[in-house]
Amino acid sequence: MGHAQRGFSLLEMIAAIMILAVALTALLMLAGRSRQLHQQAAGQIGRIQEARSLLDAAFAAGPARAGISQGTLQEGGHWRLQTTLLADRASAAGIRLYRLDLQLTWRVAGQARHQRFHTLRIARVPALESVP
Repeated sequence: MGHAQRGFSLLEMIAAIMILAVALTALLMLAGRSRQLHQQAAGQIGRIQEARSLLDAAFAAGPARAGISQGTLQEGGHWRLQTTLLADRASAAGIRLYRLDLQLTWRVAGQARHQRFHTLRIARVPALESVP
């Protein structure tokens, strides 16, 4: 009478461990890349929020004026905002149209990165100026 084989042989165990090691290595590499992409996305979201804040605050400090302003970003880097008056005269309703061009510049791994934002904003003509 023959004996029935029970369990796994040493060769089968080694093969299973090797397959498991390769699968875990691939999973760890994927998790590392996922973490890196998450950090990049979080940085991008932070820059977008800062850009929106800069564009929203462009006319909050005082009357709207054409020109260039610049400064540093909270997380490193620089910003430059160019405000352009699109019409020389105010409308009958006492408003003017401005174009805002914002450029963010920062460095990642020694390479310069740029991002640009553009929008149009309206502003009331100050009371001291006359409306045609």
